[in-house]
Amino acid sequence: MKSLYAFALALSTTAAIAGHPRCAGSVEPAKCEKLQAEIDAETPEARKARQAKLEDDRKSAAAAANAQPVSASTSSNSEYPGPWKDDLNVDISRAFVAKQIRGCGEYRYKESRATRTEYLVHCTRDGKNWVAYLVWTRTGAITGPFKADE
Repeated sequence: MKSLYAFALALSTTAAIAGHPRCAGSVEPAKCEKLQAEIDAETPEARKARQAKLEDDRKSAAAAANAQPVSASTSSNSEYPGPWKDDLNVDISRAFVAKQIRGCGEYRYKESRATRTEYLVHCTRDGKNWVAYLVWTRTGAITGPFKADE
């Protein structure tokens, strides 16, 4: 059993390395190569910290999925400060595609104050009716749609 765990851990660690099937055909090969260099240079302590961060993100996404707020406006200004961004965010787009979320021809987003991989995303199909999603780009988790605060 221990060897199976070691194999799974090694597989999950190498999944982000360029040349691995998950990176094959990557839209951003330079990003994969940079990630490979970071993983190769990573100390055991840094690896543990990164894995703990991934676990925290997973738990946050799971908690948010269970909470299912009625509106994303509850504290969007305090939790998601800063201006709305409307430029393309590849990670948000990938999360929407992976979850087969349609109707987001146009979107804007704000980054979370707590973590740089969590976003409040407002999207619209027609430019008039907006809905909100909470997106965790590191885990690919999405909750919503919610009523968007304008």
